[in-house]
Amino acid sequence: MQRSPVGLAEIADWHNRAAAFHAAARGKRGRGDVAAFRADLDTTLTPAQRRMERTLRDIRMRVHSDLAYRWTVAEMAELGNMHPTWFATVYTQQFGQSPINDLLDARLVHAEALLTRLPMTVAQVATQCGFPSV
Repeated sequence: MQRSPVGLAEIADWHNRAAAFHAAARGKRGRGDVAAFRADLDTTLTPAQRRMERTLRDIRMRVHSDLAYRWTVAEMAELGNMHPTWFATVYTQQFGQSPINDLLDARLVHAEALLTRLPMTVAQVATQCGFPSV
């Protein structure tokens, strides 16, 4: 499966749509944009730390916008021009779980929403959510 190049505006749009979809599926209001806004206003962070947080959020948005793709930590790290080990470390510090666990959680939430709201088979949902074998 080959990925197509996308711009940051398109990634942000996908993320906002995915966040709204997941929030609706969970019956909660989305908090991601508020947390991002507060992080940008945090004056205790250095400019480099703010850039790192924004980079990590952008990578997370890109990954969550393409759940069907078989992501690796190395590919995610490449999006931010980081070494995979360093990326996994700072990602875990930022989001509280490893990149792969975060991806799996997003896939499961998306799968649950699709199964409960749309007339799709388990195989169709699995393929759309990045689970190649059922």
